[in-house]
Amino acid sequence: MSEEAKAPVSPELAAPFVRAVEETFEKMLGCPVSVGRVVEASPPSPHDVSAVVGFGGDRKGAVVLSFSAHVACRVVSRFAGEQLDEVGPTVADGVGEIANIVAGRAKNAIGAAGAAPSVIAMSLPTVVCGKEHEVHRLRDSPTLLLPFTSELGDFEVVIVLAQPQDRPLRVLVADDSRVMRKLVRAACKELAANVEIIEAESGVRARESLRAAGLAFDLVILDLHMPDGSGADVLAELRAQKGGAELPVIVASSDPDVGRVVADVCARSGGATCTRSLEKPFTPQDLLDLARSMNCLRGASATPS
Repeated sequence: MSEEAKAPVSPELAAPFVRAVEETFEKMLGCPVSVGRVVEASPPSPHDVSAVVGFGGDRKGAVVLSFSAHVACRVVSRFAGEQLDEVGPTVADGVGEIANIVAGRAKNAIGAAGAAPSVIAMSLPTVVCGKEHEVHRLRDSPTLLLPFTSELGDFEVVIVLAQPQDRPLRVLVADDSRVMRKLVRAACKELAANVEIIEAESGVRARESLRAAGLAFDLVILDLHMPDGSGADVLAELRAQKGGAELPVIVASSDPDVGRVVADVCARSGGATCTRSLEKPFTPQDLLDLARSMNCLRGASATPS
């Protein structure tokens, strides 16, 4: 048997899975369920049919839905609308599909919770069939056992989910000057305990980086004038994209009209509340103060100013 889990389990972790099971069984099987006492790091009970769905990305782990052979047949018979008396491909497929639905609903709820949305990947379900098998958790992984009762029989859901790690603050720095990129990089390292900086030496590279990342940056710092285009054009294109309206952007330039140019772009494309201009020369502290005044530290462990 595995060792006891060392990492703490958040008591709120069970709630999305309980709701997902309740909604799935009620809507798809017409079968109300009741959850019993949620137990942390309990050894699994022997079962005959288990479906395992893995999680990856910002939250790594798995959810396991387990039944006895008798209950699995009753549940999938109700689900499929046909009488099934033995565990076979149809029962295995039905249990896998139910686990997939439960895991998907819980994943969406977990991903949307918190100051910043989590990106969680989900595997296809794997179904294990075998008399009185046990599904053990990984050592040191936070684990919860959720026992359910229903008119179709009792079953269990086991959640093995690692605690979320502080994701890095992601910053895109676009400037054709290597020296300026170095200065900005050094300043941005002070924004949070964990900062990931992507550099672009041109407007084209900035567009490519934004597209490749799916706009998944916490802050974008653009030079106004670059050899292959204007930072204002990149800003306007960014604001027009889905998800780009609220991305914090700082446009820096030695051009004294940078404030007016940025204001004009915001008037046409929106995003004024999350766009700032910064005239060169500036100090690293000037950049830090401006960035900290914006909503660009969400989801990261910011260092105090």
